[in-house]
Amino acid sequence: MSRRKTNIMKQKLTTLALVVMIIFTGCVDLDDIYRRLDEQEREIATMKALINAINKKISVESYMELADKSGYELTMSDGSKITLKHGVNGEQGVQGPKGEQGEQGEPGQDGDAYLTITETDDTVIITYKGVVYAVLKSVPPNIINMTLTTTKSVGSTILLRIDAAEADRHHVWIDLNNNGTKDDDEGVTNFDSENAYTLGAQVVTVYGKVSHINCGDNQLTSLDLSNNAALKVLYCNSNQLTSLDLSKNIALMTLVCDHNQLASLDVSKNTALESLFCDNNYLTFLDLSQNTALANLFCDNNQLSILDLFKNTALEFLSCRSNQITLLGVTKNFRLVSLFCDNNQLTGLDVSNNPALKNLHCYGNQLMSLDLSRNDVLRELYCYDNKISGTNMTALVNSLPARNSQPPGLFRVFAEGSAIEQNIINTTQAATAESRNWPPRNSNGNPFTPAD
Repeated sequence: MSRRKTNIMKQKLTTLALVVMIIFTGCVDLDDIYRRLDEQEREIATMKALINAINKKISVESYMELADKSGYELTMSDGSKITLKHGVNGEQGVQGPKGEQGEQGEPGQDGDAYLTITETDDTVIITYKGVVYAVLKSVPPNIINMTLTTTKSVGSTILLRIDAAEADRHHVWIDLNNNGTKDDDEGVTNFDSENAYTLGAQVVTVYGKVSHINCGDNQLTSLDLSNNAALKVLYCNSNQLTSLDLSKNIALMTLVCDHNQLASLDVSKNTALESLFCDNNYLTFLDLSQNTALANLFCDNNQLSILDLFKNTALEFLSCRSNQITLLGVTKNFRLVSLFCDNNQLTGLDVSNNPALKNLHCYGNQLMSLDLSRNDVLRELYCYDNKISGTNMTALVNSLPARNSQPPGLFRVFAEGSAIEQNIINTTQAATAESRNWPPRNSNGNPFTPAD
């Protein structure tokens, strides 16, 4: 049993002893007994409040000494208050039986020993009735902020979706006129829903410990997130951002920054990142070696030539379409379910270590062979506009997993009328694919006549 729980149990036993005194003793001062019972109940309630604050990560915003110097009042981040009282001196013992002198009551612990409060950079340390409680200390809310700069004109509206933990919401507000003061109409009242805000300036600051913000499609030219380490989800897509500093956002789990003008993106500090959507930018390099929790990656329509995913063993969905990728290593991505790597410059693709793979789009490359013998759950293969023919095409159709008791596999293997198509599938090879329930189709999903 923890010391805190033991202390509360002692308080309850003391309360029980006082009740027993009332029942079996007729000579006690009932007013004094009731007073002491009330004190015991207040102390137990205080201990429970401190434990609850620690367990629920409710932080101390401020504390001040009571007017009568009898203790302190804590103001918590959820708006509640906790009152802590100093100890009092013990009273004179009662007269002993048969005229003997009663024992002297133990002196009460003085205030400094009974209740002390000290601070570190991020913790308020409270010693109360011999037990130490380490409670988080709130950062002044105005220090936590994010600044957005837009080209939208003053008087127009921006759409924002903002969310925060329940305990932090009362601190969240938006400085729409950039005057550094919270005006009457600048509080956020609707969380986790999209709201329109009228601009009083082209620089807008969102104050408070925001965990989720969607500021997409607002003509943003800059976004400063360095003062909000609490951010977990960021949607800033479809803006005009040329840079994005995420080095302070170590809690970030979801990043959606597609359709901007980013030439580089550093996510090395965002080790909690699970989903990254950075498609339709100007990225030439993407280092994901620190993002071992990454499960979803969309980096289509950039200028990437190499994509190293050896450290991303949690990856399940990968879309890297329409880049300039010549080397793509997915041999360590055992959980990969969907791979869309079409319209690149791949000359080889090894999917032998992807047993969970269901969807493979690798059309528009320079592949000369493809082995699917270890992809037993594959159900969709788009591989047209490549260079697979002859014995390599025979090997491909023979490696297709049999789907005889399942719906037909989607097998788009030839692009009719394409200037870059070099795949050749003959009638025998097409029949083999049919026998495995993979009817060959053209790039539009229609039947076609195989080569003789």
